[in-house]
Amino acid sequence: MLFEWANDNEIRKMAFSSEPIEWESHKKWIEKKLSDPNSRIYIAINDQGQPVGQIRFDITGGGAEIDIHTKPNLRGKGIGTQIISFGTNQYFSEIHVDTIHAIIKLENIKSIKAFKKAGFKEVGQKIIKKHRYFHLVKNRY
Repeated sequence: MLFEWANDNEIRKMAFSSEPIEWESHKKWIEKKLSDPNSRIYIAINDQGQPVGQIRFDITGGGAEIDIHTKPNLRGKGIGTQIISFGTNQYFSEIHVDTIHAIIKLENIKSIKAFKKAGFKEVGQKIIKKHRYFHLVKNRY
């Protein structure tokens, strides 16, 4: 499921690297993430017990970076904002970091809106691999 979501055309277009992900590469990546104490992945489940998205946090030197995917057929329905809100609250309750960083391509308007609705504040822009990104943060306090 995570492999399929990660290879969705819209996800690839908005990712740091837009190339499709190979299965073997994904397997190695997910095994590494699941065994890394600085990485945490949550699967968002709806009221019917069906997966609707995933949210991942990776501790960095200045807090944690966030990554989110919603199930492709549920985009634009407000689920992303809910996943971000619940996920960041859960993460803050479990892990002691003061700041969560979101790095989002400028053209990813839906994602930027979802993060802002979830309480993230814009703090600037970055250029990564020749692409411009918004840098948004949510602080514990």
